[in-house]
Amino acid sequence: MTPPIPLRLAGRPTQGGLVVPWISIHHADGRATLGAVHGSRVDTCLRSRCCQTCGEHLGYRLVVLARLATDRAGKLLGIALGVRPLKMRRVGSREPTPEQAALALLLDMPGGGAQ
Repeated sequence: MTPPIPLRLAGRPTQGGLVVPWISIHHADGRATLGAVHGSRVDTCLRSRCCQTCGEHLGYRLVVLARLATDRAGKLLGIALGVRPLKMRRVGSREPTPEQAALALLLDMPGGGAQ
């Protein structure tokens, strides 16, 4: 059984009962490849503080999670750092190596008040 779709996502296309994220690659026939992302849409989400699932603006605080397999060249990390983070931490107990830092970034944007 698939979970109910949140109201905010009710207008998004679905595939197999799941909401197709805004950042997914969409094919000419309307199908999407779930798990494959459209690079410029990822950039747009990070730079404009938009939700990767619905494409709408989120506000001042962002949490970016990326697998190392997804971000081998460090592109997401570079974009995220360009958004002016005040904090960066790895999810887990150890301090991050530069390669591991792309796993999780907590970005406190101006006006957020978190230090």
